Amino acid sequence: MPILKLTNLATYKAYCADIAAKHKDIDGYKWGDENVITNDSRSDLPKRFLWAMPYDQAKYGDKHSDNVMRSKVARVAYMINPQDGKFSTLEAAYEFCEAVVEQIFARVLQDKRGKMVAIVDPPGEEWQMIVTDINSWKTGPVEKTFGSTKYVGCELEMTFMENTNLAFDASKWND
Repeated sequence: MPILKLTNLATYKAYCADIAAKHKDIDGYKWGDENVITNDSRSDLPKRFLWAMPYDQAKYGDKHSDNVMRSKVARVAYMINPQDGKFSTLEAAYEFCEAVVEQIFARVLQDKRGKMVAIVDPPGEEWQMIVTDINSWKTGPVEKTFGSTKYVGCELEMTFMENTNLAFDASKWND
């Protein structure tokens, strides 16, 4: 059974797209930093979307001399246009977004513990998720204006960790 490595950028992007496609309160998916979203056509932005942002950097930690851990911090935000008439107050919109993000968090935990149909090749193959540092998950409110439309939401920050083999390869050096 293959292991889903969410520290791989392409796999992380595909995993978030899969979550967006399966959740009933998400109408679309956007990938990239804020400039990418801002430069998209405003007509392409759905009223409710999941926004996944690429990793900034990787951290390496050597807790034991033979066990180097690589970690990458991921950020996803569930964004809505609060002016669609569904919410009586801005606070109600934030609460709704937080509830959706908590469902996303619950889904990641479920996928971490169990099996799921693969989202990468080969299709239909089962995979299991790698180690995820649960203690490093954070959520918080977020506001962004894209074009002239204000969106509010909740951002989920999570750290994905995996063992990494930093073995020296002498064939890569001119010594």
